[in-house]
Amino acid sequence: DERGSSLTRFQEENATLKGQGAKDAQQIQDLALELNKTRKQLELLKLEAETPKPSAPQPLPETDQQKKDTQDMLSKFAKQREIDLIEISDLTKRLDAEKLGRRKLEGDLIQAKD
Repeated sequence: DERGSSLTRFQEENATLKGQGAKDAQQIQDLALELNKTRKQLELLKLEAETPKPSAPQPLPETDQQKKDTQDMLSKFAKQREIDLIEISDLTKRLDAEKLGRRKLEGDLIQAKD
Protein backbone atom coordinates (compact mmCIF):
# COMPACT_ATOMS: atom_id res chain seq x y z
CA ASP A 1 0.00 0.00 0.00
CA GLU A 2 2.94 2.20 0.73
CA ARG A 3 4.16 1.63 -2.82
CA GLY A 4 0.80 2.68 -4.24
CA SER A 5 0.84 5.79 -2.09
CA SER A 6 4.38 6.64 -3.18
CA LEU A 7 3.50 5.96 -6.80
CA THR A 8 0.45 8.20 -6.58
CA ARG A 9 2.47 10.94 -4.94
CA PHE A 10 5.18 10.55 -7.61
CA GLN A 11 2.56 10.72 -10.39
CA GLU A 12 1.03 13.83 -8.84
CA GLU A 13 4.42 15.54 -8.52
CA ASN A 14 5.29 14.46 -12.04
CA ALA A 15 2.01 15.91 -13.37
CA THR A 16 2.62 19.12 -11.43
CA LEU A 17 6.14 19.40 -12.78
CA LYS A 18 4.93 18.66 -16.32
CA GLY A 19 2.28 21.36 -15.94
CA GLN A 20 4.86 23.81 -14.61
CA GLY A 21 7.25 22.75 -17.37
CA ALA A 22 4.56 23.43 -19.99
CA LYS A 23 3.91 26.87 -18.47
CA ASP A 24 7.63 27.59 -18.43
CA ALA A 25 7.98 26.41 -22.02
CA GLN A 26 5.09 28.66 -23.09
CA GLN A 27 6.62 31.60 -21.23
CA ILE A 28 10.00 30.97 -22.87
CA GLN A 29 8.31 30.80 -26.28
CA ASP A 30 6.49 34.10 -25.62
CA LEU A 31 9.72 35.76 -24.52
CA ALA A 32 11.50 34.46 -27.63
CA LEU A 33 8.78 35.95 -29.86
CA GLU A 34 9.01 39.27 -28.01
CA LEU A 35 12.80 39.22 -28.36
CA ASN A 36 12.50 38.61 -32.13
CA LYS A 37 10.05 41.51 -32.46
CA THR A 38 12.41 43.77 -30.54
CA ARG A 39 15.36 42.71 -32.71
CA LYS A 40 13.39 43.45 -35.88
CA GLN A 41 12.38 46.88 -34.54
CA LEU A 42 16.02 47.57 -33.68
CA GLU A 43 17.12 46.55 -37.18
CA LEU A 44 14.50 48.85 -38.71
CA LEU A 45 15.63 51.73 -36.50
CA LYS A 46 19.26 51.13 -37.48
CA LEU A 47 18.31 51.06 -41.16
CA GLU A 48 16.28 54.25 -40.77
CA ALA A 49 19.19 55.97 -39.01
CA GLU A 50 21.62 54.91 -41.72
CA THR A 51 19.38 55.93 -44.63
CA PRO A 52 20.25 59.44 -45.79
CA LYS A 53 17.34 61.86 -45.56
CA PRO A 54 16.54 63.99 -48.61
CA SER A 55 17.22 67.61 -47.80
CA ALA A 56 14.72 70.35 -48.48
CA PRO A 57 15.00 71.70 -52.02
CA GLN A 58 17.16 74.79 -52.13
CA PRO A 59 15.84 77.79 -54.03
CA LEU A 60 17.69 78.50 -57.23
CA PRO A 61 19.92 81.56 -57.10
CA GLU A 62 18.38 84.67 -58.64
CA THR A 63 19.66 85.68 -62.02
CA ASP A 64 20.73 89.26 -62.68
CA GLN A 65 17.57 89.79 -64.74
CA GLN A 66 15.39 88.54 -61.89
CA LYS A 67 17.18 90.86 -59.47
CA LYS A 68 16.67 93.80 -61.85
CA ASP A 69 12.97 92.91 -62.33
CA THR A 70 12.50 92.71 -58.56
CA GLN A 71 14.18 96.09 -58.06
CA ASP A 72 12.05 97.64 -60.82
CA MET A 73 8.87 96.27 -59.23
CA LEU A 74 9.86 97.55 -55.79
CA SER A 75 10.68 100.94 -57.30
CA LYS A 76 7.25 101.10 -59.00
CA PHE A 77 5.53 100.20 -55.72
CA ALA A 78 7.49 102.90 -53.87
CA LYS A 79 6.57 105.55 -56.49
CA GLN A 80 2.91 104.51 -56.40
CA ARG A 81 2.96 104.72 -52.60
CA GLU A 82 4.33 108.27 -52.78
CA ILE A 83 1.58 109.20 -55.26
CA ASP A 84 -1.05 107.61 -53.01
CA LEU A 85 0.24 109.52 -49.98
CA ILE A 86 0.12 112.84 -51.89
CA GLU A 87 -3.43 112.08 -53.03
CA ILE A 88 -4.46 111.20 -49.48
CA SER A 89 -2.92 114.44 -48.24
CA ASP A 90 -4.76 116.47 -50.93
CA LEU A 91 -8.07 114.74 -50.16
CA THR A 92 -7.60 115.37 -46.44
CA LYS A 93 -6.97 119.08 -47.12
CA ARG A 94 -10.10 119.30 -49.31
CA LEU A 95 -12.17 117.52 -46.68
CA ASP A 96 -10.92 119.91 -43.99
CA ALA A 97 -11.72 122.88 -46.25
CA GLU A 98 -15.22 121.52 -46.88
CA LYS A 99 -15.76 121.04 -43.15
CA LEU A 100 -14.67 124.63 -42.55
CA GLY A 101 -16.93 125.87 -45.34
CA ARG A 102 -19.87 123.92 -43.95
CA ARG A 103 -19.29 125.34 -40.46
CA LYS A 104 -19.14 128.84 -41.91
CA LEU A 105 -22.41 128.24 -43.81
CA GLU A 106 -24.03 126.83 -40.68
CA GLY A 107 -22.89 129.92 -38.76
CA ASP A 108 -24.25 132.21 -41.49
CA LEU A 109 -27.59 130.34 -41.42
CA ILE A 110 -27.84 130.72 -37.65
CA GLN A 111 -27.10 134.47 -37.94
CA ALA A 112 -29.66 134.87 -40.73
CA LYS A 113 -32.31 133.20 -38.56
CA ASP A 114 -31.61 135.59 -35.72
